Amino acid sequence: MAKQAEEIVTKEKTASQQYVDDIFSSLMGDKNKKILRQKHIYKKQLAEIRANIIEDIILDIKEKLQEFVKTPVYLSYLQDSISKNLKYIEKIELTEQDMVYKEEISHLITITKSEEDFIGGFKVIAENKILDFSFKTMLEQEVEKIGR
Repeated sequence: MAKQAEEIVTKEKTASQQYVDDIFSSLMGDKNKKILRQKHIYKKQLAEIRANIIEDIILDIKEKLQEFVKTPVYLSYLQDSISKNLKYIEKIELTEQDMVYKEEISHLITITKSEEDFIGGFKVIAENKILDFSFKTMLEQEVEKIGR
């Protein structure tokens, strides 16, 4: 009888322990789910903050580039960049706003006006290819690097 009572007590302890373990596991599962949900929310917020910062940087850079193309240094930049690549160039495209420099550059190469506004820089037309040295494309390439 003592052995039978001991078995009953052991079964009760095991059942009670299992019940406590089940409750504990359930509570921990709920806590883990809450933690994972919160972690997901934080990651999403962090991604949004990062995207906003990158967008602010892009806008600042565009503004600086737009200021730069209005300076005398920009004409020197264009002339130097074109001169360095003359052997590969048949003609170039400039933005409408850069066409004011046509006279200063036209002795170097044939110039056409681009239909696209690419902030500054130029596009080279050579051997039926277009090589893009525009500020817009350079900025896009840098943004792509940042995004990785």
